[in-house]
Amino acid sequence: MYRLLVFSFLAVVIEALAGCAAPELPAKYIYQAPPAGSAVASIRGSKTRDGTFCCEISTYVYSVDGKIVKDSASNALFPLPLEAGTKTLMLRADRRSIHSMVSMDVSTMAGQQLVAKAQWVESTGDEGGHCDFTVLDMISGREIATVKDGRIEGTGGQPQLLVPVFVPRK
Repeated sequence: MYRLLVFSFLAVVIEALAGCAAPELPAKYIYQAPPAGSAVASIRGSKTRDGTFCCEISTYVYSVDGKIVKDSASNALFPLPLEAGTKTLMLRADRRSIHSMVSMDVSTMAGQQLVAKAQWVESTGDEGGHCDFTVLDMISGREIATVKDGRIEGTGGQPQLLVPVFVPRK
């Protein structure tokens, strides 16, 4: 009897928590690869060390022409097909618990292979630094697009302190 009660309780809890998952985005907001047979270029992200102890910068394409790239962070190093032409890319760079995002227009040609890179620029003042983004042609090494001074957001590596607040009723 005890096991049945515990099992029932766990089933109810799991069912309740299953509804807490984030809703799926409608297909019109998700980036779709170009149709087969069209002229395509590709872009991939990068992972680089910034010279500090155990700190890696992961750069990836977050969106293409306003459409979200699904699983973009986990697939950062895999080529993302782009239809040849001018595209507006939203690039994101993650470093520990902070990140930077910028939007840039990139003109691509069929067969072109691009890589997105970011460089954190530390500041000695109160600004906290910034992030520079570059899109390079992997074959020629030529810069295709650059955006400097990307704003850094996040906790700055400082843990968030959560304090319970008790407000007594009157």
